[in-house]
Amino acid sequence: MKKSSYRHLTTIAMKHLNKILILMLLISTILTSCNTSRKGKWSTSDRTKFYKEMKKVSRSIDNLDEENKTKFIDLYFKKCQNNFSSFAEADEDEDGCEKLAIESSKEILANGSIKGNWSADDKKKFRTTMNGVKELDNFGNNKKAWIECYLRKCEQTFESFYEADNNEIESEKIASECSVELFN
Repeated sequence: MKKSSYRHLTTIAMKHLNKILILMLLISTILTSCNTSRKGKWSTSDRTKFYKEMKKVSRSIDNLDEENKTKFIDLYFKKCQNNFSSFAEADEDEDGCEKLAIESSKEILANGSIKGNWSADDKKKFRTTMNGVKELDNFGNNKKAWIECYLRKCEQTFESFYEADNNEIESEKIASECSVELFN
């Protein structure tokens, strides 16, 4: 082969090699930028790590039914994603994650209720629970009025039925107020 032909082939091969290298560099850059996490938008890899970790610890939230467990995990993910720039950052901030988990669980357990305006589902749970309390049968015809008084006051005091149900001291105080109102 002649030297000029060899040079010509080498030049052509180098041009193709340069194009291939540039293309590979471009593809690598695109793939890397697509898989980078930031606040509000974690990479697929970080999302997968989060859900894999939640699957490991999901036994610790067995007090929730499957629907609420899924809602909790999804809400917790959104909160983590919006507060941390990556799974690794979230994983390092145990206190921050605990705070977000508590917020998430309160929102899920609040069942759409807010102070002064509980959801229909929370009101129904409240009434069903109160109607099941045998001691209230002693109120006779006043039982329903007492339950409604108690519901109204709890709704004005607590964010949700869950919160009222978990604050025995304040709930007992409200129950006493309703008893005084109805029977004095």
